[in-house]
Amino acid sequence: MNKAFVRETEDNGERFCPRCGERGIGVRDETLREQLSPAARQLVGETVFYCPAPNCLIGYFDLIERTVPVAELRFPTWPKDLQGPLCRCFDFTFEEIEADLAEGDSRRVRALLAEAAADAAHCTLSMPDGRCCATEVQKSYLRLRGQRQK
Repeated sequence: MNKAFVRETEDNGERFCPRCGERGIGVRDETLREQLSPAARQLVGETVFYCPAPNCLIGYFDLIERTVPVAELRFPTWPKDLQGPLCRCFDFTFEEIEADLAEGDSRRVRALLAEAAADAAHCTLSMPDGRCCATEVQKSYLRLRGQRQK
């Protein structure tokens, strides 16, 4: 067939969880070494993605859809574990957002955001997606505040 009439797909680097279809978040090897045992790390290849879907049982997957189940993660972390911390660096939980809203201020959230911007934060190791918790904490605060205002 003439290639002039064949549409080639473009690889934009996006990968989707083979179980739930959620867009994966690329993670670095240093994150995986912290989050997984050596045996669990061997379950996936070099290029690995985190599945951020709360109800999905897959923690990590690779380019050829090999997976590491959430049960293999060393630490409970939100949103995979709703009782786990939103921020492992400073052990910040969803309950602290709820407490701020109940008290009518954002003291705890503001303090966490300041800590997350400081040198003591080590998100690339402590969070399963290797990203800073600040964005997710802010989203969760605004989402919960919006739900309470209805």
